[in-house]
Amino acid sequence: MKKTILISLILFGLFSCKNKELEQEVASLKEINNKLTNSNFEQDSTITNFMESFNEISQNLVEIREKETSIELSSENKSGKVKDLINEDLQIINDLMAQNRAKIEELDKQLKGSYYTNSKLKKAMEKLKEDFMAQIETKDGEISVLKADLEKMNYAIEELNSSITSLSEESIEKDGIISEKKEIISEQTEKLHTAFYALGNSKELVEKEIVAKEGGFIGIGKSLNLSKNIDEDQFNKIDITETLDIPLVGKKAELITSHPEGSYKIEGSEKEVAKLVILDPEKFWNSSKYLVVMVD
Repeated sequence: MKKTILISLILFGLFSCKNKELEQEVASLKEINNKLTNSNFEQDSTITNFMESFNEISQNLVEIREKETSIELSSENKSGKVKDLINEDLQIINDLMAQNRAKIEELDKQLKGSYYTNSKLKKAMEKLKEDFMAQIETKDGEISVLKADLEKMNYAIEELNSSITSLSEESIEKDGIISEKKEIISEQTEKLHTAFYALGNSKELVEKEIVAKEGGFIGIGKSLNLSKNIDEDQFNKIDITETLDIPLVGKKAELITSHPEGSYKIEGSEKEVAKLVILDPEKFWNSSKYLVVMVD
């Protein structure tokens, strides 16, 4: 009986020791499992973040290429509005490049701060990061070339605008000269087509100093001639291309000024005159632009 109890105690002690060791081993395995789980979670999270950044950078590079193409096409059209559009595209490219650099820095921090042991995956991710950096540096160079080309285009546009301004000024100046010459021609034409006539009896014509008595001897035999000091306000102004008839009122009419025979005629009846008709204006007004008719 005593032996049985002793054996039972020994077995119980053995099982108790084994249970403690087992518990410790289980706890150790749980800890290792947690670490592996956390490590896997960290790897998955890092890879997910990396791929998200990768996609964003790739999309930015695609958009940058589209903007570069837009700039190249726009550069063929040299105008002020296109220049503004190019500047807008360049600003967008600059913003996208800044975003890419920020993403690269973020990736770099993720890689340096990750503790997973898959060195091949880590190296692959670092290689992708380096490829992105190379692409960004290449784009920086391309953008610098685009900016230089834009500066040249801006200079060309300024020169073109300057030329247009000069041409406009020359055109305005020529328009002014043409307008001035037209005005001169118009004035000369009006002057060529302008004539003056005056009607009245001898007393009226003398009093208005339209005519003057000249010649004769002791007041006898004097004739009426056009005054040397002509006052055009005393005359009627006409356009010789439009006025071909001059109404007359009186029993008879006599031309004081000299005009070629056959270039005019006086119409009316035996008792009174009605009008002076100019048959050949060019010939009639050739000798004098002043017509004085004495009517009685």
